[in-house]
Formats: sequence, structure tokens, C-alpha cells
Amino acid sequence: MNAAVFADVHGRGALCFDLCARWQQHTGEPIDLIMQAGDFGAFPERARLDSATRRYARRDRTELGFMYHFVGITPEIDALLAKTDAPLVFVRGNHEDHEWLDRLETASREAIFQVDVYGRVFCLKTGAPYTFEARGDTLRIMGIGRITPRSRRRAATSVDIQPYERRRLKRNEHEPVDILLTHDRAAEPGTNGMTEIRDYLALRRPAYHSTGMWAGRARSTRTRTALPPRSNLPTCTGRAMVRLRWALLVFCAGTARRTITSVWLMSRGWQDSTNIRGVTHPEGIKM
Repeated sequence: MNAAVFADVHGRGALCFDLCARWQQHTGEPIDLIMQAGDFGAFPERARLDSATRRYARRDRTELGFMYHFVGITPEIDALLAKTDAPLVFVRGNHEDHEWLDRLETASREAIFQVDVYGRVFCLKTGAPYTFEARGDTLRIMGIGRITPRSRRRAATSVDIQPYERRRLKRNEHEPVDILLTHDRAAEPGTNGMTEIRDYLALRRPAYHSTGMWAGRARSTRTRTALPPRSNLPTCTGRAMVRLRWALLVFCAGTARRTITSVWLMSRGWQDSTNIRGVTHPEGIKM
């Protein structure tokens, strides 16, 4: 099984599918699952945008990619999705339409729920273990979405982890998982990360922890995908890589929001499969 991980794409979900399709063409291998560590930019209507997304969208319309590409069917996106069979599963970040996602989540009894018109993009509920199977392999994923209040003076809002999500995480904390997918980082001394992530990692120690916003101690730009290069993997604990039957592709974003600069293949022996540079948002897709 090959699984790809992105983070903080802010509306550029089409870029995830496009880059995975290019990787498949380059290597001749399929990507079975795409994971996204929050700030997917799931805003179905312009009126629902938060202030930060609205501000960025004035300079770059790809910030609004979700409403342009995944709310209604277009020939361009239809053709793009036909290039790969992989579904995309994301956890909530702090830049999503949470009221809309709340309604969709309430209506679903599954660990994931569909958010797009194509049936290819799904949101993973916080605290609900999700099992994905492909080509005879099984991958267990736990998600912890949203963030924690950055100041004790700020009251909790919809972008913060909710009490019902804490309860569900506590209820399922002993379920075995391979990957912990979060948007916020784990709380550490001197930081304002999420204590729930810290406590879960201390209890379960999954093989991978992939997070948005921050690249562990590397302090990378917030657009960079969670797992830093193999020389510095502070959140990757648990089983040795050689014991895993699946591979994890980590697409690392550069300082420009629209550019993916490199891809690491985390697999047996920590081998890099390829290095694709300068891949940008598919220009052929009209906004």
C-alpha cells in the first residue's frame, strides 16, 4: 500500500490529486490513499469564509479551490480524479467551515464522512479510528482535528477541539492504530500545542504522527507537511519501519503556498523513491 500525506493545502485539494497522479505516472505504482493533516480549506460558500482565508483569497484565488472544484462537477476536475483511484481523507484544521462540517458529521455514523460532490474527499472524525484496506494491506488511522486555544484568555470557539471530540478520543484511546493524523502539534514544555495529542502519543505510540501547522522541532514554515526529513523525526515513534508493509509518501510544501518542492517515500529501509521539484497547482484547471 502507498499512502500520501499533505498538510495545510488551504483550498488546493486538486493539487493533492494532481501530484499523486504525477507520482503514479513517474513510478508506475499506484497511490492507494491520500491523507491531509488539516486546513484543507473546506469552505463550500464564499459567505462562510473566515477572515484569514478571505484575505489570502484576494491575492490568490486558489485559496477558494474547494468551492470551485469540489462543490459542483466540472469536466476538468472529473478528468483529474480519473487519473488516480485514491480517496482523500482529512482531519479538520482551524481554517474550515466547521458549522457545515458539524452538520455533515452529525448525519454520519461512520468514522469518515463525505464532503465533496464526487465521493472522493472525506473528513475523519476526531477520536474515531478508521481502517483503510487496499491490495491486501490494512492501515489504521486515528485523527485529532482542530486546534487548542492559543491563550487561556481566549474562549474556545469552533476551531478548537470540542468536548464531545475529547470524550470520543478518550473512549477509543486504546484502539490500535498505525498513523496519528492531526492538525495541531503535541503540547511540549514552552509551547502551546494540544495536550490531547501529547497524551495520546504517550499512551499509544503509533508508527507515524503526521501533523499540520508545524514540522516538529524543525520549526518549518506552516505550509510544510508534518513529517520532516528522516534525519529529524521527533514524532515518529513506535514500530521500526522495516516491519511496516505499507509505504508513506510525504509531500513537503515550500514557502510558496502553491508549490510542492519534494517528496519523501518512507518505506522499508527509509529509501527515497523519487524527488519531484517545482510541481505547482494545475494551471489547466480554471478557477
